Amino acid sequence: MKKSFFLLLLFPLFSMSIIAQEAIKSEDFIVDPPTYRSLAFRWIIEGDENLNSTVLVQYRKKDAKDWKFALPLTRIDGDMVNREYNPFKTGNLFSGSILQLEPATLYEVQLKLFDVDGVYSEKTVEVSTRSPEENFKPQKVLHLYPENYPGEIVEPAYTDLNEMLYKLTGGTLVIIHPGTYYGTYEFLIGGSRNNPIILRGSPEGEAIFDGKNTDGKIFDVSGKSYIHFENITIRNGYTAIKGNDANGIVVKNCTIFDVHYGIISFTKTRNWVIANNHIMGRVDDWSNRDRVKDKFGTCTGVIIDGVGHVVCYNTVHDFWDCVTISNLEEPEPWYEPHNMCIDFYNNNLYNAADDCIETDFGYYNIRVWNNKLTNSHVGISTQPVYGGPVYIFRNAVYNVKIPLKLHNWPSGLLIFNNTFVSSERAFWSDPIWQNAKIMNNLFLGAQSYTVATGSPDERTILDYNGYCRVPGQEKMFKWSTDNRKTWFRLSNLTEFYKETGHEAHGTMVDYDIFNNITVPIEGTTYDPAKIDLNLSGKGNAINAGLYIPNIADDFMGTAPDLGCNEFGTPLPHYGQYSGFNY
Repeated sequence: MKKSFFLLLLFPLFSMSIIAQEAIKSEDFIVDPPTYRSLAFRWIIEGDENLNSTVLVQYRKKDAKDWKFALPLTRIDGDMVNREYNPFKTGNLFSGSILQLEPATLYEVQLKLFDVDGVYSEKTVEVSTRSPEENFKPQKVLHLYPENYPGEIVEPAYTDLNEMLYKLTGGTLVIIHPGTYYGTYEFLIGGSRNNPIILRGSPEGEAIFDGKNTDGKIFDVSGKSYIHFENITIRNGYTAIKGNDANGIVVKNCTIFDVHYGIISFTKTRNWVIANNHIMGRVDDWSNRDRVKDKFGTCTGVIIDGVGHVVCYNTVHDFWDCVTISNLEEPEPWYEPHNMCIDFYNNNLYNAADDCIETDFGYYNIRVWNNKLTNSHVGISTQPVYGGPVYIFRNAVYNVKIPLKLHNWPSGLLIFNNTFVSSERAFWSDPIWQNAKIMNNLFLGAQSYTVATGSPDERTILDYNGYCRVPGQEKMFKWSTDNRKTWFRLSNLTEFYKETGHEAHGTMVDYDIFNNITVPIEGTTYDPAKIDLNLSGKGNAINAGLYIPNIADDFMGTAPDLGCNEFGTPLPHYGQYSGFNY
């Protein structure tokens, strides 16, 4: 029953009045670039001013028998985003993803467009997820050794990477033998998707590139595509790797530390992979935000820009921001999307003076899941999102002042099955977010209101979430639908539902839903390894959620549990580890 109720709740097609000349007209159907774990689609339309259409999505592996439901595509319909700073009008379309798929796998996808005004259209496509960039057969192999290397030398061999750069061609594998290499390096040529240039540390021992405290880049691959960095250490410089105007950059199984910037690009690129790395910044007191900004500026672990990027299984800490999408001064129009089809998953991010994850300036199909965020000012930021959807699900967030920063009129937010434990208010943001669905989450705070935010958008749905009352706090909810002109201040879920229509199925929880989690103390630094947000089996979070296809559809009891992890199932692995697989 809850499965069908999900569709009725989010897409009440048959309860809306029919208005003449508002029938939908199907225009362009677009299959967007896949990643290892996600597929993405856009369906551009005309009409449907009464918003009574939807696109249902089913999928299966090629030649499999049974179809599975994915989430319906998100309806985007001309919202004004970022109104005060750089106004942006979204288009008239549907957009959405199929999530948590297997890499290098062919899927059949069926999309059905329904409009109550009498229009039906169907698309069936075969689409493959992306294959990992592995198992290349090199065209030539070169060896890099430190000076005075004590072991056997395999030819052709070099002791200076800058000299070797002149010898590189597409398909070259460089084996880097143990030792420390001092200097900075600007690549002269790139590879291709099938013949990349690979710098790979030898399994004999650690290969270290020391930038000698350069105020520039240790590795500059700008304008040079398909260069891979594997199993090396990069340290002691302003920027470890910079790759403006470079596609197909891969950084995998590396250690980067003592840097201002880790891995960055500020121009539109495609198909970067940043996976299973340990990236450490220079911030020494994340909680003193003003001091960090004065001393370190906006230092960042990972900055990406463009389409088709994957940032997964990284441990990133001690920066202003851990991982972000690059800011856009002048965004392209909705039909020329800049940042889209980007995955952030299974990362362990902590000690961020500002944000752990920024999806800011994302357009369509930004996916954030299975991340662990600890000790930061902000958990996940969406200021702004240009229509979305941005999928935020199954994230474990602890000791974060502002778990969700939904500023600057973002539109298209799907926030499901996360656990947010704040050292201040569990859900605080400017009350101006639009076209959002927030369900199956846990919100636990330590100060003031549990919820202090709001949405002016009638399409927004807030339901099936669990909330913890701050001890001694009379009012739980502070809610505005008119950008702070007026506020509801409400004591409990019953009042909140009566005044706003939200949380008909919300529930109250307390810290006993966890095994050994306590209320976080503001300004305290907690060891992420000791934070376990798995459910204890006690309290009201068990079986209290709603079936959500492709996200909360594999539950153990009568309904999904609230929060980031179903009770009785192991937590996912967060961050760099030896058993890494995409």
